[in-house]
Amino acid sequence: MTKILMVLIGMMFVAGNVQAKSGVTITGDKKGMCSPNMPMPKPKVPVVITLKAGPKGTFILNSPLVNLRLTAAAGKSVSQTVTFRSKGDYAFTCGDQSLPENKRTQGMFMAMDM
Repeated sequence: MTKILMVLIGMMFVAGNVQAKSGVTITGDKKGMCSPNMPMPKPKVPVVITLKAGPKGTFILNSPLVNLRLTAAAGKSVSQTVTFRSKGDYAFTCGDQSLPENKRTQGMFMAMDM
């Protein structure tokens, strides 16, 4: 009984000290654009960014300030874990790769404590 209790207490201690990763999903549409264009991840913790491509074309998500570059084939998803080092705004572009970059969705990751 004592060993079981010690194991349970140890599991609670470990679980309490592990920060769960949060996530943001950006989805492409049939017009080659992406949404949401202003996701709000938490700063200073790992965040899983997922790009879900639209039904046609290959989609690209690019945010140089956090070294994020994802490419997803039509109807597929890809993910990358990044950390926003501080509160603030981090620009990104997202859309069908056949569109010129200035015609893709111009978005902003707004890293803030919630």
